[in-house]
Amino acid sequence: MRILVVSDGFPPELGGVERHVAELVKYVSDRGNKVTVITRTNPTLKKYYKLGNVDVLRVLDIPRPYRVDSSIRAIISIRIHLKKIGSHFDIIHYHGMFSEAFIGLGKSLPPLILSVHGHFLSCPRYTRIKSNGELCTTGFSFWNCMKCMSYGGVLRNVLGFFIDIYAWIIQKVRIMGAKEFNNIIYVSNAVLKTSAPFVGLKGAKVIYNFVSPLEIDMDNSTSIVELYNLRDSEFIVLFSARLSPEKGLPLFLKAWKKFKIGKADAKLIITGDGPQSIIAESAARNGSLNVQFLGRVGKQELNSLMKRADLFVVPSIWDDPCPTTALESLRLGTVVAGSNLGGLPEILHNCEDCLLFNPFNIDSVVEALSTRYSQRNKISSVSIDSAFTLEHVGKAIIELYRNIVKNKNT
Repeated sequence: MRILVVSDGFPPELGGVERHVAELVKYVSDRGNKVTVITRTNPTLKKYYKLGNVDVLRVLDIPRPYRVDSSIRAIISIRIHLKKIGSHFDIIHYHGMFSEAFIGLGKSLPPLILSVHGHFLSCPRYTRIKSNGELCTTGFSFWNCMKCMSYGGVLRNVLGFFIDIYAWIIQKVRIMGAKEFNNIIYVSNAVLKTSAPFVGLKGAKVIYNFVSPLEIDMDNSTSIVELYNLRDSEFIVLFSARLSPEKGLPLFLKAWKKFKIGKADAKLIITGDGPQSIIAESAARNGSLNVQFLGRVGKQELNSLMKRADLFVVPSIWDDPCPTTALESLRLGTVVAGSNLGGLPEILHNCEDCLLFNPFNIDSVVEALSTRYSQRNKISSVSIDSAFTLEHVGKAIIELYRNIVKNKNT
């Protein structure tokens, strides 16, 4: 089969979606399929190169970080290149949020597949978190979104008002564009639940995120323990994420402060960077909390920390679609405690020792921490479900491709 993969980003750019796409196209290509990727330009890389047997074309004008004009530029760029080369392929698979670029192309191109990695179909802010910090439960609508984007309904200024109108219009055409796709893949049932009311269930399919084959240097794991003076007697809790509001760090630190009372052996390690790094730095300076902030760490180092941790926490206050850090911790045999929101309950469904909590309820978080603390000497049987492996996901994707091509030719 000849597969054209269109992706908003691609390695060496960092991000879970970028890594997901790169490993998936390699899996598909290694099994005898011709795969071409078109993605955003990168001034430090060639316009065209090969990644193994995969052709990579960096030709799309998609600004990053996203700006007010991102949608218009993405629409023009994606449409130009699809019209140039789209007809040469059996399937076009899009990993990105600019589905509006596909409006009117459904009948003139090969079968289209959209992978939805987040909430861009149900929220102009992409997070389903209101401007006041609360979780949105009503979904996309004009008045609901205008009230949210205008900070409680008080118009910031005339320009701000028109920007909000523009964002709402873009969201409407984004939904229209998604309806052009023959199949839509969601990374969890949670994302399907929030998106389907706007695009329908036709061609909908849930295929989870996956984790890569395990790569961990055991010697490095030992050195990490020594480097950070992690004693065997300590109860280590690890928080690793982009330090942005939706990840729930401030609320979790309140719970940690309450949990920490009378537990001198409990230690919280925070890794990551982002706008709330200052909060992590402040917590680390508070000696009574026993918090260690490492900033951004490499993949091997993070794996080593995960393997040493007694508990990995995901206290997200948004509907986190399918957090891969939780999957990576399970793969390493580390117990996970996390929010009862988004895709996390699906990930932890078959993990007997894993814990769910209400991230907005301090006592609920403390209870989860205390439960694991009391069981820290228990030998836990933690593993990753096969549904979250590259082998499973890759086979499911190829099977979907084959069925689409087969149906197209009959």
